[in-house]
Amino acid sequence: MEQPTVMLNLQAIKRKLRFDCQHRVVCDGDYYPTYCIDVKGIRINYSKVGSGPPLILVHGWSGAWYGWVRTSKFLRKKYTVYMLDLPGFGCSEALETYSIEEQTEYVAAFIKTLGLKPRAVAGLSMSASIVARLAQKHPALVNKAILVGPVFKTQRLNRYSHAVTKRFFTTIQDHNRAESVVKKIFDTRIVAHVLARSLGMYDYRRELVDTFSLLSRSRMTKEAFVDMYVSASICNIEEFLDGTTIPIHLLFGKQDKLTNEKQARSKLKDIRGSFSFSSVQK
Repeated sequence: MEQPTVMLNLQAIKRKLRFDCQHRVVCDGDYYPTYCIDVKGIRINYSKVGSGPPLILVHGWSGAWYGWVRTSKFLRKKYTVYMLDLPGFGCSEALETYSIEEQTEYVAAFIKTLGLKPRAVAGLSMSASIVARLAQKHPALVNKAILVGPVFKTQRLNRYSHAVTKRFFTTIQDHNRAESVVKKIFDTRIVAHVLARSLGMYDYRRELVDTFSLLSRSRMTKEAFVDMYVSASICNIEEFLDGTTIPIHLLFGKQDKLTNEKQARSKLKDIRGSFSFSSVQK
């Protein structure tokens, strides 16, 4: 059963005040109430706004539900928008271990627990793989999947640097002290800005990193941080998309740094499924 919570002004986040999970966010005059619901034995935190057919938005690797507030400002006019924190992220409870497969099952259970038939489920970056797997394993739960900035293994994603990074995260996996040290470094402001500028945001804005990225990083468990990177680096999103029976839309920024629309079209040309593509400037 949904358990509604109370209020927090997003300006408080900018002033680096502590984020209380028992609150709601106010952004640009819009209210974002948060709720907790029991899913497969753990508490899942989410926000629900708007009215109309349901949409579900799933955050990326170092994100949380409130990273979607600017997008939901437009969607909430026509849809009921659900933005959840995955287990181990934001204000949802933690698991012992994490993987794309496990997170997929929690998203599926979230949909079932609330009795939803979403018009679409959208996943950003890492969660594009989760949503692709959801479409493959649980097509009856959703009408359409939207993959925002999905990462395919392309030559642009340098194979050597990718292999080195993957080996590094695999090595520290299950080593509590090493995970803690690396996570603390990852949570620093300078690292957040360097990664946003070089890998993430092509429209780099310092205030967005300070407002959303730093907070969501601090709320992510070190186990989720390491395990989900390893799991995402192992999976091939093409395999998740092969044989899907529902429409899949792949959305890119025109200046995305890791994978662009042209590369995705090339990767999926021989994959069975109903795919559409688009690229936007902002």
